Amino acid sequence: MLKWIGQGLYVLLLAVLTALTQVGGALLLLSTVLVWSIFPSGLLSRFTAFLFHIAVFAALYVGVSFLLVPEVARTQGRVQLQCTPTDAKPYGALSPVYCILNRNYVAPHVEIALGEMATALTRTRPGTVLSYLDAGFPFLDRFPMLPHISHRAGTDIDLAFFYTDANGTYLPGKARSPVGYWGFEQPPADVELPCAGETDPLTLRWDMRELQAHWPPYRLDEARTGELLRWLTTVGPEHGVAGLIIEPHLAARLGVNSDLIRFQGCKAARHDDHIHIDFN
Repeated sequence: MLKWIGQGLYVLLLAVLTALTQVGGALLLLSTVLVWSIFPSGLLSRFTAFLFHIAVFAALYVGVSFLLVPEVARTQGRVQLQCTPTDAKPYGALSPVYCILNRNYVAPHVEIALGEMATALTRTRPGTVLSYLDAGFPFLDRFPMLPHISHRAGTDIDLAFFYTDANGTYLPGKARSPVGYWGFEQPPADVELPCAGETDPLTLRWDMRELQAHWPPYRLDEARTGELLRWLTTVGPEHGVAGLIIEPHLAARLGVNSDLIRFQGCKAARHDDHIHIDFN
């Protein structure tokens, strides 16, 4: 019985690693083959074999993800976004997790556009750092990036909002949530949330009410976030921006109106914690 449970957990781990990182499941299989080849069954205690397996998988994952995957991805028309901001390109991942999980790959023109919008913001507001969240996986156009419905072709990217502390001081590279998602900007009391009556259990529109009180009391930097939204809707199309998703109440609050801005519907996730961008 324990053997079957162990095998089931192994298969589940394969699926989870594949869903989260695209390459993790295959590397787990490879590490298993290597461990069994070096140390046949029974040669090591179960605990020692388990620790050795973790070490082999970790070494494989780090080596392949950071050395091999970026080079192979280039041959597939994907480039890796930089993880930390630089003076030349003042953008980076909001959290290292997006780089560790290989969720920071895009088509080359998307990377160029990201650098352009980050540079444009620093010209008018020095010290601004543009932070991205999920982008895309390194390979395969139709490979799903859960829990997203899109993000399958290297032409989608989520951007974090900008925030200040309670005194109005800008916080570069910070968001209410440590990963950028689920720190919602609630609408005014006189504005009803879209899809308030939605009861479909299959919806991805989670309110995460239990989490909201645990986030730090950062305030939305309306000036910077509004400027980003205006750049995307005016200059953005010159760089391939084809559409944006943000909650209607937030677009109105930031004073930006454009045919490029659309509502995602009641089946997809809320978008008053980030901006989703579609590129051609």
